[in-house]
Amino acid sequence: MDTLAIEPSFDSTIFPFVVMATEVSVPSGCVIVWAPFGEMSSTSTIGSGDQVAEVTTFEDGSTWTSYADGREVWTESSGYTYETAVDPATGIKTTTESDGSVHIDRPDGSFEFRHPDGTVDIGSLNEGGD
Repeated sequence: MDTLAIEPSFDSTIFPFVVMATEVSVPSGCVIVWAPFGEMSSTSTIGSGDQVAEVTTFEDGSTWTSYADGREVWTESSGYTYETAVDPATGIKTTTESDGSVHIDRPDGSFEFRHPDGTVDIGSLNEGGD
């Protein structure tokens, strides 16, 4: 029988509001995390080469997939999804949501948010960075 190592940890990328979580690494390579409030998630690595990704599955059925190239996919148990892709040539990050929204973030801090109804919000930074 395999022995599991259990140690407290803090990972602000997974649980930014958690003071202490318990993390268990199992022989298959999967990592299971329990937050102090009782939530549980498990993370596994999938794919290979430039398509490697970490998939985190939460108790409610939601999943978070994060690829090495910066692409991210969030799927809630309700069916809502969003996918973020980063253009390596320009650094522009585009997030497309299942409700039809599109959010574009540019490296200079400017952004564009296209609402499902067709309206668009545009923002940019001034010389002072505001």
